[in-house]
Amino acid sequence: MRTLFEQHDSAGDRAKDFFTKHKVAVAAAGVLLALGIAAYFGYDRFAYAQQPDPDFHAQVAQSAYTAEHPKVLFDAGHINFHTADGNYKPFADLIRNDGYLVVPNKHKFTPESLRGYRVW
Repeated sequence: MRTLFEQHDSAGDRAKDFFTKHKVAVAAAGVLLALGIAAYFGYDRFAYAQQPDPDFHAQVAQSAYTAEHPKVLFDAGHINFHTADGNYKPFADLIRNDGYLVVPNKHKFTPESLRGYRVW
């Protein structure tokens, strides 16, 4: 007859059995955890490492569009950091100075939201 301590497997034996029986699930959970951590920290490093040139002068000698102003719709609807007010500000300022009308879109693109814009 086994003693009380011998009747039950140790926590280490139970863990070993679990990992042995569920190798694929444990590996998948590890991969998902690693990807989640990398995505979280990687996005922060990537998003904040890119900064527009604050000294860029978006002057245009002669605007191409003085009478009519073609509209440019910037996607700003899903937490992008590339926006007309953010990292694309120098470009947005340049095309504004060339006569374009820069419009940020903070909503989902739909046929109605794109009405009045030429989509290529």
